[in-house]
Amino acid sequence: VIIKLTCIVNLDDGSSTSISDAEYLEVSDLRKLYIFIDDDEKNLLEELAKNMILDSYYNNGFNDQYTTIVSNDIFKFIKNELYMELRFFDVAFSELIPQVDETIETMSTDGNCIFFKPEHMISVFKKNSKYLDRLFLHSVLHCIFSHLWVRGERDLFIWGIACDIIVEYTIDNMEKEILKRPLSWLRMQVYEKIDENPDGISAAVIYRELMKTDSETVNRLHMEFYTDTHKH
Repeated sequence: VIIKLTCIVNLDDGSSTSISDAEYLEVSDLRKLYIFIDDDEKNLLEELAKNMILDSYYNNGFNDQYTTIVSNDIFKFIKNELYMELRFFDVAFSELIPQVDETIETMSTDGNCIFFKPEHMISVFKKNSKYLDRLFLHSVLHCIFSHLWVRGERDLFIWGIACDIIVEYTIDNMEKEILKRPLSWLRMQVYEKIDENPDGISAAVIYRELMKTDSETVNRLHMEFYTDTHKH
């Protein structure tokens, strides 16, 4: 998806100039312009990019090949939004390669790829694109924290919950506008306990606590913190 843009930059001496080499810019690479525009203009540009991605999808039919192309455009859009808030994650965001997996309803990662179902990706993008920002970052943080590789002999289900809790705790404590979500009472209670823990925070610490917790509470925590699938 390509958008033609006329970029006018105000200079310190009061004059202005256009950026000719940025006349044509991929919607998926809007970060090149963000240094020149204010927040309102940024939001307008992002909304325009989102609408163009969806218009492209509607105008080119719903065949599998084009659905995958649009999904990849959405991934680029997500990475750009996250990049503007978390610039130090730039390398991490570019490491995971998008791969289609029709058997899942959310995202999943094996540390090399980010797996997704195109229909789910496009459906969520239409309703709430900000949720995809958080979902993608959730999977990236699993990799950064090495959750995929340090489980050892721990119970897979309980370990997955522990990892989800620590990742969601990290995201909620970033306090970034694009990542904000209402906190449930259960979530706030869990975060208070984490903050009070003298052993510090890690998936391993939370796992030990979960192993001493009754099954009903464990299942409630699973439902509360479930974000991506750990299939891969």
